[in-house]
Amino acid sequence: SWSGTARVCRTDYSLSIRDRSSGFIHLRIVYERSGYVLGQFSSHFQTVPECIFFYTQQRLNIRGTDHKKLRYPVPRDHYKP
Repeated sequence: SWSGTARVCRTDYSLSIRDRSSGFIHLRIVYERSGYVLGQFSSHFQTVPECIFFYTQQRLNIRGTDHKKLRYPVPRDHYKP
């Protein structure tokens, strides 16, 4: 499952993924000339939601994620005390 994105700078975001076996994995979604990229080796996407949706349909190819798909987005409000 994933816990959501946070803004890193004007064009970049971070994505925190919770995996039962490995805990949390933190990835960057970086804007490059041709679009947003998740991690180092993903395809390019026009928007961050398009990137997230793609990885709900396709397996992540990122070391430490056991090649899982994103699911169960957790709103930021869920973690507020």
